[in-house]
This record gives sequence, C-alpha cells and structure tokens, in this order.
Amino acid sequence: MAPIRRPPIAATAVALAVAGLLATGPARAQTLSPEMQRQIRAVGAACRTDIRKYCEGVQPGGGRIAACLDTRREALSADCRAAFDAIRRQ
Repeated sequence: MAPIRRPPIAATAVALAVAGLLATGPARAQTLSPEMQRQIRAVGAACRTDIRKYCEGVQPGGGRIAACLDTRREALSADCRAAFDAIRRQ
C-alpha cells in the first residue's frame, strides 16, 4: 500500500485562510470552482515560506493567516504577493 501523502500544514493553512477570506458564508467554501481551488492551492505553495516567516504562531481559520499576510504585503516574496493578489481579485 502506498503511503498517504498529506499536504504541508502551512499550505493547508493558507488554503483554508484564503477560502475563508473569499467565502461569504459556510456554503460558499464548499462551492468553490475547480479554478478557485487551484488558485487557493497556488497561494499555499507560493506563500509557504512567507507564512513561516511572518505568521508563525497565527492560528489557522477565520481568515487569520490571510489577514496576517495582508498586513505584511510589502514584505512578502514576489511569488507570494502575486498569487495572493491574483486570488483577491476574484
């Protein structure tokens, strides 16, 4: 049996935080389009290092990690900032 691969905690936390930032209610997070889900995963991958650097200790959920990234926008890596900005334009 192949080992179960789990996404890195930081990437999962960002995906959940960004989904929370975009959702207008509990049902919205379940109805995200495949494209939006892909973009959320892209933010998680692009911002993994930035989350560890700037948002360590921030509890995931309720948009807290997205808010943390947003308050440090100028310090974020170019890849993280671009991915985060792209998803916020949706």
